[in-house]
Amino acid sequence: MTKLYRVLWTISVLFIIIAFISLSLGIVVVGIAIAVIFSLYRLFISKKRSAKYGFNKKEYTNVDVHDVTPNEHIKKLTEGKTPEQGFRRK
Repeated sequence: MTKLYRVLWTISVLFIIIAFISLSLGIVVVGIAIAVIFSLYRLFISKKRSAKYGFNKKEYTNVDVHDVTPNEHIKKLTEGKTPEQGFRRK
């Protein structure tokens, strides 16, 4: 009889461990599914909004960047002024 109880306890412990692992994996799979659905929803909404307002993301890809060093900018702002006059813009 003791062998039967030992086998039953072993089976019940294994069943609990397997149930815990499967529940944990199920929660992970559901979380991944929710994340994928949410990202697809955001993608769909962004496409719908851009179509609604006529916004094209490709319009702004070719932009000229003008690189101005700080020294040139400071010289331009303070050109012909003395410290007593102040260097503030009007």
